[in-house]
Amino acid sequence: MKHLFLGLVWFIYLFFLSSCVDEQLVKPGVKDVQLRFTIVMADEEVMDTRAGENRSGGINSVYVVVVKDEADPGDARILASSEANSVGDNTYRADLKDENLKGKMYVFANIASYLSGQQLGGITTLGELQEALKIKLSTAKVEGKDYIIADPSFPPMVSEPESYDSSDPTTLSFELSPSTAKVTVINNSGNDHYTLLGANMGNAPLEGYVFPNNQQIENIGRASYAGVVSGNTYSPEYMMRGVPKDSKETEPLYLFEAPVKKDDEGVFVIIKGEYDGVPGYHRLNIWKKEAGSSNQQYLPIERNTYYKINIQKISSAGYATAADAMKNPASNRDIQFNIDVTDLNSHDIVSNGEQYLGVSNSTLILYDNIKSGIRRDVEAVNVSYTVPTDGVTAWGEGSVTTSGNGLTFSDGKTTQSLALTETKDKPIKINCSPDLTEGSLIFRIGNLSKVVKVIRRSTLPAVPEEMSFENVTIGNRAMEMKDKVLFGDDSGKYGTDNGNESYESRTGKLYALVSANVGYNNSVSERDGEFYVASSKDDGRTKVMFHQEKLDVYTGLAQIRPYTFVGTFHRWNQKAERIIRIRSFEKDRTKKWTAVVIVGQDFIELDTDKSNDSKISLNPYGWDDPDNPTSYDPEEPLYSTDEAIEANCCFTENQKGKSLVTGTADNIYFRVGLKSTLSSQETAPRYGLIAFIHSGGTHLIYVRQGEEPDYLMRPYDPVTDENSGTVVLSRRPKAVKIQPYNITVKGGAKKVEVVQNGGIYTSYPSMGGYFFQGNSNVAYYPVGTASEVGWSNNSSTGDYSDARNVCPSGYRRPADGVNGNAGYIEGSEMRQSFWLYPQNGVATSDYGNMLRGYIADGYFDRKPIRIPNTQGRSNEGFNIYMSETVNGTTYRIPTMVGDETNIGYAGMLVYNPYNYASIFIPSSGSRSGQTRGGELIGTGGEFNLWSSTMNSNQMWYLATGYYSSKFVFDTYLSIASMEGFSVRCVKE
Repeated sequence: MKHLFLGLVWFIYLFFLSSCVDEQLVKPGVKDVQLRFTIVMADEEVMDTRAGENRSGGINSVYVVVVKDEADPGDARILASSEANSVGDNTYRADLKDENLKGKMYVFANIASYLSGQQLGGITTLGELQEALKIKLSTAKVEGKDYIIADPSFPPMVSEPESYDSSDPTTLSFELSPSTAKVTVINNSGNDHYTLLGANMGNAPLEGYVFPNNQQIENIGRASYAGVVSGNTYSPEYMMRGVPKDSKETEPLYLFEAPVKKDDEGVFVIIKGEYDGVPGYHRLNIWKKEAGSSNQQYLPIERNTYYKINIQKISSAGYATAADAMKNPASNRDIQFNIDVTDLNSHDIVSNGEQYLGVSNSTLILYDNIKSGIRRDVEAVNVSYTVPTDGVTAWGEGSVTTSGNGLTFSDGKTTQSLALTETKDKPIKINCSPDLTEGSLIFRIGNLSKVVKVIRRSTLPAVPEEMSFENVTIGNRAMEMKDKVLFGDDSGKYGTDNGNESYESRTGKLYALVSANVGYNNSVSERDGEFYVASSKDDGRTKVMFHQEKLDVYTGLAQIRPYTFVGTFHRWNQKAERIIRIRSFEKDRTKKWTAVVIVGQDFIELDTDKSNDSKISLNPYGWDDPDNPTSYDPEEPLYSTDEAIEANCCFTENQKGKSLVTGTADNIYFRVGLKSTLSSQETAPRYGLIAFIHSGGTHLIYVRQGEEPDYLMRPYDPVTDENSGTVVLSRRPKAVKIQPYNITVKGGAKKVEVVQNGGIYTSYPSMGGYFFQGNSNVAYYPVGTASEVGWSNNSSTGDYSDARNVCPSGYRRPADGVNGNAGYIEGSEMRQSFWLYPQNGVATSDYGNMLRGYIADGYFDRKPIRIPNTQGRSNEGFNIYMSETVNGTTYRIPTMVGDETNIGYAGMLVYNPYNYASIFIPSSGSRSGQTRGGELIGTGGEFNLWSSTMNSNQMWYLATGYYSSKFVFDTYLSIASMEGFSVRCVKE
């Protein structure tokens, strides 16, 4: 840490650059090195660094150098180097040729244009890193005149080394820093008589070095004075940096680092201005008081550092010419000014002009488990302070004291000393007992004091709510949590580029959201993290530390009952609204709910505005009163085709971008839209997850985009025992890709004999399609009585074969084993593909990877959901799911939309907890066999899917019963009348 005080207050604003690589550095089988950089400037502005763009912070050349990892880095041998070429989208590729390369890797940017008569590629000819350390950078020359760096568009940069191994595809991250310093002058005098017009540097270095901390290797050249034209002739405008309109601060001056040796004259500043209309020039030496005396010494100029010269008082125009100002004594005694140098670790500083007391943050918000007892060794703040060095000031020992019930230091005491021998950053660690809700740390040294507030809150939930902060504009992510903390200007709208450490708001408000901590089994654990928020000057920072709970998507569910939406579905080329309407289940209808995208923020967005379709109701089921439905349906939506919905019901510009929305229980309504389409219909689907947070817990809604058949449970997902957790099968070799639609037939016939491969897909996942008898190719209408559809109890007998397959070409029914060996996990495509915990035989399982409810697929969510055998309908079957009792209250449950061949149902959403893939299977019920002779059973409450497997004249099928029933595999005797079940095809 740098302590620059004694007569001036010095604060250093760190001018820093950071970079990250978010892809494998070396792709398997490819020799190219891939790098991606993001630059963050001193004012925290996030800047895109696409190659070749001529703007501040840009990149015009990138090199990588690998050196042998020696104990003495100066003697390390250079192994390889290469220029990296931009391939767009911030990605650079470089061919390192040697596939078996290990060592330390450096990254350079913008070095080539500053090299003194050599090319960077020549580094490899030097052989040793010690020689490369001496490579100089130099300023440009115009007509033989030397001058300081004026154009900051491409500052030279170099990284710290990172370990590199071409055989290890681990992602590397490089932090680059510029080889230059930055200086501005600010007129804070408040003097209406004086106008600052510009500034320039004197005795500035003409040369620097590629690597830092090498200024003592040999002397560097300096320009004698700023603005030299020739000899002792000076042009005050030559390289002068002006003051933009409506600003008090000059444009930045950039220069190489400038070490100061004893008796050397250091860098100074020439300022140009007008006093009562009279132009003039002042020379300001950049110096500090010498320790232990009243003498002055020049301040070394260090790379990667930002110097702000603040003019506090000025009462004259100064010298008439720049030459006079530069040759005569400096104006340091005539002009009152500070050079502000802010320590990186001291963002909130108090000073009396001689000493200072600084803390890294003025507030600590701590989220942790209050009920778990004492929280120990929390690093609440770093403190830095000055001590007497001039032999005159006599301060006593300082202290920091706790205030607040339950707040102590890590040693259990309530007071610690700030010793006179300590000048470096001192971490202050605290213990918090369950009694602590708010407290303070009170710092005192000399006549300075500072208070840091400590606020303790409950542990952050796995799916946390949004945090909001007033009067702050900067958010900084802790390095290890870069991809877990989101910031935004507006509620619900966050940047998705999480590789950047900082975010700047321009509204004075900052919204923060910690990503949900969800996963399955051992893939998720409770975690700790932190971030900061502050003003644009980065003072008065608030530090937020959190311990976050976890949510296992298999065991931690709080599914809303009775029925509600559990999934959404978009085709590959669809982005328009999917409507989520949930019946209020809260006694207190003023209670708040939150819907937040927790997986898929890059392609999912939410909104609470009413649909552009005026016929879409805000009522939860599309009815004013679903408990007392009228005898007719409300009007159909204005837009019911895919084309019309896409054309009229996409989010408007001001509705786009939100990944979090809120409301109250009296109106649980929001819309799900997508930000982009997939590249083609054959593109693999992508999956997301929305959490609906309410007073009772977190309800999950699974999102799918894409209709291409896909794995639910994947071939490499293990099969484990549900109770013991032991691995039953290490893989699922029989897992298959499943179609998202049931099979139906063309036309509207009541009974159809389907020719081979003659079945077609339903239009939407919520539609049930036709019923098929087990080992025949006869299909029956999905509604109506047995007599109306011409039901026959005598289906075809004999062996089932693919010749009778009703699936479209390229698809077939899934197998539940093979004939003679059916119903076992090892041979079953159905069990390995659908079940998280598959069982053998006529088996039952829990609902672990199943959610019962509705799917918003652009059809089911746009129609009023009706209760079977009501609203003027009849003959919809027996044992229909019409009501459910939850916590002693019985609810009438709508489960159907539409009619005839387009009838849609509530159903089961089956999901993969490893990657959130989902398949929706509508509860279309079945046509019974002998018991009711083809009548409908269980519509809205159960589904049954035929397999292609026969065993001892029995046909195997997959079924789910009512909510309280189990998920089962069962068999049906083929020599008796065959039931009518749905068919779901898989890819060949």
